Amino acid sequence: MKSPKSLRKYFRKYQQKIPITFDNITFESSDGDADGSEIETNYYSNGKVWTSIWNNFSATGKYTGQQINIPFHISYQWEGNKIIEEFQFYDMTAFENETAARNAKNNISPMSGKIVQNDEKSKTVTRFMKAYIDNNLSSVKNIFSESAIIQINDVDVSFDELNTGFSNGHNYFNDIAHSNVTVTTMYYNNGEVFTNSW
Repeated sequence: MKSPKSLRKYFRKYQQKIPITFDNITFESSDGDADGSEIETNYYSNGKVWTSIWNNFSATGKYTGQQINIPFHISYQWEGNKIIEEFQFYDMTAFENETAARNAKNNISPMSGKIVQNDEKSKTVTRFMKAYIDNNLSSVKNIFSESAIIQINDVDVSFDELNTGFSNGHNYFNDIAHSNVTVTTMYYNNGEVFTNSW
């Protein structure tokens, strides 16, 4: 089993950002009795290894003063001793409320924010672009929500239609490549996130 202590240390990196909007942050302890909060690792017969956390996030909002207790679940997939995938599931309402209250207090414009490169979202779009070059878009289908809105020149298409159309281009062109690529992700103060590529 992966060390719960090392996993908790990894997880607590998120607390460095959370105090911007919350005080009195606590998590429940886990003791391995399968009663309440736990950390466990599953070794599947196909060789995949996943570690999962079930816990509760308790805190007091710095801007609303509300006391919250939010159950959450996080799963990490391992490759050797490295985490290669992470999935988080929790209710974002309290975080959105605190962010809105903070923005209102500080008079922060909802349509301003920050632009970053090399974050996970930018890397995901870069991976999508490479899959197109490799004519293997089906390998990145999982990055799209089933309800994703995909538009090509203002025409709505499904992922399967996108895959078919883009793959068909490889029948007409050789040596398809992208050059001078820039991928950035914009995190707006209103919570919206957009990744752009040039």
